[in-house]
Amino acid sequence: MVKLCEIKRFFSRGGVKVTELFVPLHSHTTSNFNLYLSFSSFKEAVCERSLPFFIAKITYVITDQNNAVYTVQGNSGEEITFAIGDLAFNTEYTFSIVAKDDNENASAAQTVTATTTALVAAPVPTQKADEVVALYSDAYEAATTWYAGGWGQSTVQSEVAVGEDNILKFTSFNYFGFDGFANQLDLSDMNYLHIDILPMQAMSFGITPILVGPLENSTLVGDLTVGEWNSIDLPLTQFELDFTNKAFQLKIDRGTGVDVIYVDNIYFWKGDTTGINQLTAAPADTTVYDLQGRRVAQPARGLYIVNGRKVVLK
Repeated sequence: MVKLCEIKRFFSRGGVKVTELFVPLHSHTTSNFNLYLSFSSFKEAVCERSLPFFIAKITYVITDQNNAVYTVQGNSGEEITFAIGDLAFNTEYTFSIVAKDDNENASAAQTVTATTTALVAAPVPTQKADEVVALYSDAYEAATTWYAGGWGQSTVQSEVAVGEDNILKFTSFNYFGFDGFANQLDLSDMNYLHIDILPMQAMSFGITPILVGPLENSTLVGDLTVGEWNSIDLPLTQFELDFTNKAFQLKIDRGTGVDVIYVDNIYFWKGDTTGINQLTAAPADTTVYDLQGRRVAQPARGLYIVNGRKVVLK
């Protein structure tokens, strides 16, 4: 008997990628972590005396290093995301993904390796509320409302929660505009712009307030540590803008269009414009915090926050 159709091509399109290595948890335990995998396949069949046609449904078979098997269905050529749960904290996992049709025709296996980590809250700000003009932070009352600017960006913005801390998440990040300030911000008395950034990959990151004019100057924040919160304080003088003009927007940029980042605690604050203070010891009557906002009873040498300012203890 002659088969009317045969599988001509069956292959993965774009490979397999990890879209997220961690998810926010309300209780940071050592289990119940999720890993998100994103993948797609494309299958084409050829029939006698006819043009190729596409098979609609694909079954994905996912196997981990312990031979646990997961299956999920999707449409040919369409990317799907599959969550694998109950994974251990800070553990490397390897997954093999094969795409099959109903007749067990299969694509070549593709392999991805990823390590789970927990998303933790951003460091707790320590600046005094009356010395802060806040845009986004649970620690301070916002000085204005805003909305996502429709500036042609690829960036997708959402909000996640870790305990009581709300965090902005940006996927497919290239740039993003905090637009529509209900109140223009008077920053003439401020000295620094603060932002906490957690990048999922090595990347560049720029930021600028946009002043009436408009006036802007995207400024790089420096090297970022992947998978950790980076607390940034940029002197406003670094932007080389005339801050007698009020701010009506703020922009973050320098992404590639595929970056994933988390952002929290965006605010302007007063401070010593000479930068980091050099101290020989912590004042006996002043509370000392580490850069994650945790109280330190007996600080060793290093960088700390004292009285809302970064200090180096020798």
